[in-house]
Amino acid sequence: MFNLDIDLNQVEEVSSGAIPAGEYPAQIEEAELKDTKDGTGKYIRTQWSVTGEKMANRKFWFNFNIVNKNEEAVRIGLGQLKSMILASGASTTKVTDPSQIVGLECLVKLKVVNDSYGESNEVASFKKLKGDVLPAGVTTEIPLGADGKPIF
Repeated sequence: MFNLDIDLNQVEEVSSGAIPAGEYPAQIEEAELKDTKDGTGKYIRTQWSVTGEKMANRKFWFNFNIVNKNEEAVRIGLGQLKSMILASGASTTKVTDPSQIVGLECLVKLKVVNDSYGESNEVASFKKLKGDVLPAGVTTEIPLGADGKPIF
């Protein structure tokens, strides 16, 4: 018979669910090109990991819409990709493979949304880690629709 004797005094608690709203230093761990559900578009799916002390190693995901029937969705998606690249301090002006953005790190502002699946995170903006100012005319805010949700 197995004798169970677990001392949880030295075990770190594991958090689940949405990361609380706020700004977190985070790094892209994975990036892959995916087809949209209807097969007519493409997006770059990214997995991020929080790198700061607060919420360290927690994961969240963000999609950059790059090909879509809706031209506005493409404009926003490419703008978000550019904002993230500039915020990371990378000098990339041309992306030919999603692997190019793996490892980029910046300050990500997360918000918590509640939908039919429960609470989840949405990215509200990308900023430079050390509070540096982005070039004039570049915005990192994600445009919102009348319902308060990001326009994708």
